[in-house]
Amino acid sequence: MKRKILALATALALALSLSVCVSAAGQQAGSWTKLSDGYTADTPGTQPTAVPLPDKDTYAITDWVDADHALCVKSLGDKDRAFVVVGRDGSEVTLQFATPTAQIIAAQAGRIAYTNQANDTVYVGRFDGKAALTPVLEEKLGGTLRTRSVQAFNADASKLALVYVPNGTANARNAKLFDLTGGTAKTISAPQAKSDILEVSWLSNGALKVVVEAQGDQPVYTTWQYSEANAAPAGSDLALAQQLNQLGLFRGAGTNADGSVNYDLDRQPNRAEGITMLVRALGAGDQEGTAKNHPYTDVPSWANGVVSYAQKKGLTKGVSATKFGADSPVTTAMYLTFMLRALGYQDGTDFFWNTPWDAAVKAGVLPAQTDWTTLTRGEMVRITTAALFAPVKGTSTPLWQQLVSQGRFTAEQFQAAFPADPYAALHTQSKYRTALAEKLQGVNNVTWMEETSACTILERVQSGLPHGGYQDELVLVYKAGSQPGEGTVVTLPGVKTTAVRQEAPTSIQCKGTTLTYTYRFDKAVQDVHQAGTYTFTVDLTTGNVSSTVPN
Repeated sequence: MKRKILALATALALALSLSVCVSAAGQQAGSWTKLSDGYTADTPGTQPTAVPLPDKDTYAITDWVDADHALCVKSLGDKDRAFVVVGRDGSEVTLQFATPTAQIIAAQAGRIAYTNQANDTVYVGRFDGKAALTPVLEEKLGGTLRTRSVQAFNADASKLALVYVPNGTANARNAKLFDLTGGTAKTISAPQAKSDILEVSWLSNGALKVVVEAQGDQPVYTTWQYSEANAAPAGSDLALAQQLNQLGLFRGAGTNADGSVNYDLDRQPNRAEGITMLVRALGAGDQEGTAKNHPYTDVPSWANGVVSYAQKKGLTKGVSATKFGADSPVTTAMYLTFMLRALGYQDGTDFFWNTPWDAAVKAGVLPAQTDWTTLTRGEMVRITTAALFAPVKGTSTPLWQQLVSQGRFTAEQFQAAFPADPYAALHTQSKYRTALAEKLQGVNNVTWMEETSACTILERVQSGLPHGGYQDELVLVYKAGSQPGEGTVVTLPGVKTTAVRQEAPTSIQCKGTTLTYTYRFDKAVQDVHQAGTYTFTVDLTTGNVSSTVPN
């Protein structure tokens, strides 16, 4: 087991430079690749040779059901019309739809997509040579169909993609992707914040081509590829990074060989990246790209705006008069401090920057399995995601809703990116969370934390005991459904090194529901311990301990 030691001296040296202040529609699991700036409007591909129409003034081809059947509008006079399928053999079938005022969306591979007069429900039927279409899909959009794409169906008509305006919005545009084989539907929002989807069509590789329009006085267009083939598992660091990226809260660090975004999730972030995430979480992401207004010479150009803003607001300081320390690593304690600030907590009052653990647990921003020493960009993604769903201090309003009110993104964009809270358990008050926070409070050195299905194991150091003593102790905090009961705390036995000190165990190993730890001493200390090895074995489901001691 890798033991995670919190290097307080390192954390202190870095953090002192910070000022002390303040399947219904489902998740869009998939990957985005930017194809180009701007866009060229799609045009219909090669169409079959025209079928013989009885009267070209009465019939107009709107699409092709397949290579041998044209979908036509037939004028019936007095502004009335009918949709008919005309075959190469001269056959004609007048179609019957599930809604009396059907509007055709597209046709492909024997399937016809249409909507009702209100444009809020999508239907797909299969043409089998009969007037009544065989039902394939009937789905409420949750909004209004905005536009007809050039290629709404993919090549084999197994999927259908549409652009629509979600209910409750004026102009925001998302896409809806229907899997007609699997019977699922998912919402896709633009891969950039403050942007909408203008048009969707299908590429020859089976991926979806998406034209994105950035909001503003002068529209800016970009063209992207959206693919489900390399979708990251839900809840993984990569999936969360992609979801944050959709909201403009997390950026990649380059491009992988396959053209997908490289989020570099195993690398430790630096101070420039950490302060950028804080500024975005405070709703001031528009400061990115603004002019430099700080005295530091080591800040990369892309971070000049956010560092200038952070310094002006008293959120951070440099490591010297001319150096910001932009490349210095961010510790877990430091990044938790950033997110707690974003939620309205003040270090020095609500918590201390070097021991934010209890405040982070209470606020719901410390996911399980977070390394308390070396923060990675993947762990930064987890903490940021948890913070978005955590309530702002003194309110019941989650941070994401505050960012919506500040215009960072719309509620529809957020809910498309995060249909559910990945860390809901962190944001539900419980005896377990209360007990865990209590055990973390005032502890200036947590050397290890491991979460199991039944409990969380803490190794912590308590100093300031009588006669200069201190104690390294192992504590179990039990979860709901455990045998000891939620919130139960078990302090495990140890072996003193001297009369007033208990050092850390020589080894700790956790496998499944068993925890084993040992103390080894080369020499005996009278009235304290024997020479040899003390071994303790803990059944984590019950908290029961068995031990062997030297003879």
